Amino acid sequence: MLPIVQGPTLWGSESMGPAVLDQLTKFIEDGSLQPVVDKIFTPQDAELAFQHADSSDAIGKTIIRFR
Repeated sequence: MLPIVQGPTLWGSESMGPAVLDQLTKFIEDGSLQPVVDKIFTPQDAELAFQHADSSDAIGKTIIRFR
């Protein structure tokens, strides 16, 4: 297995070459890499959702659910 990314890295930099992206794809497909959902908001609370996402309290993905 390839080392994924060590240290801060920007998408599109040389260390994010095709081999690393292929490995990330495998992790996503086999379920070993999943997003962390922090909070889910309704569209009526969209402003609160943006405030939360911008705060230091956000520890994962902030979602606005439309259904």
